[in-house]
Amino acid sequence: MLKICPQCRDEFRATISDCPDCHVPLQFHDPNAPLPPADAGPPGLEEPVPVHRDSPWALEAVARQLQEEGIASQIDAFPPGSADGRSLALYVSESRAEAARAIVAAYTASRMPEHEGGDFGAVSTECPACSAALVGDATACAECGLEFPEA
Repeated sequence: MLKICPQCRDEFRATISDCPDCHVPLQFHDPNAPLPPADAGPPGLEEPVPVHRDSPWALEAVARQLQEEGIASQIDAFPPGSADGRSLALYVSESRAEAARAIVAAYTASRMPEHEGGDFGAVSTECPACSAALVGDATACAECGLEFPEA
């Protein structure tokens, strides 16, 4: 008998209790039976906006910090709606974005003192060629290599 994740639908051995990606309890599933409908997952954020891009582990740490401060967040694909999984961002509700960015900046500065400017990891604009997020005063896109002329 297998277990499946009700959110991402991945299959696991019966000895595994939680999905390592979604962090939700797994459910037993008979492989001969059709899969039950996927859970909708946790309630979505109202008007989500990206506030930080980083590695999955760093995003999880920042999400924990936001949770401690009472700000709901979710880690999802960037840009929104993309399914390639190449880039992730931390999203919060638009109404909490300013507070979240301040917490992200303080948290990042405490972990990386050389980046005390506060903009490190903040999502500001998108590359016109590939839509990758550009941080601060980028002179080139880290994803596609497009160079930007100095203003």
